[in-house]
Amino acid sequence: MTTVFIDTHDCCVCGADLPAPKSGKVECPKCTAKYKVEVIDSYCEFLSIEFDDLALMRSCEKRFQTDLTAAYFEIEKKKWLEETKLLSSMSKITKHPSYQNIIKLGKKAIPLILKDLRKETNHWFFALHKITGQDPIKKEHEGYVLDMANDWIEWGIKNSFIERSSS
Repeated sequence: MTTVFIDTHDCCVCGADLPAPKSGKVECPKCTAKYKVEVIDSYCEFLSIEFDDLALMRSCEKRFQTDLTAAYFEIEKKKWLEETKLLSSMSKITKHPSYQNIIKLGKKAIPLILKDLRKETNHWFFALHKITGQDPIKKEHEGYVLDMANDWIEWGIKNSFIERSSS
């Protein structure tokens, strides 16, 4: 599930008016999207919607004309890292539902993954290969995670997914 905060009282999926919240929750009467009410202070009330699939997220993006990919990526990445931190099997790590959800983002995920590789050497190599169909890792770098990450970062710069770092 991915949670995104919205500042409207219309359903972000179908546009229907949402009823008054009962016990901090609201369900759209038309499409049954579920929301939680988050009260920030006495003047500011937000609704949060939990996305359990990309289709719902894309519908919300279209309605609000905004891209939620980065928020979705960060939440799925956090869940993936937390739930796989004790695993040693790369197969189990890369088959985790959150990792697979990131792959489903397609090319929109590439700059986000590459930026993450710059900061941390998380095992994004399978996802990048799956999304791009490419394998820029030099033979002599196989097995050396930092070098593998740098090969992908160079590929991302060359293919205009990210800019060269100024530092």
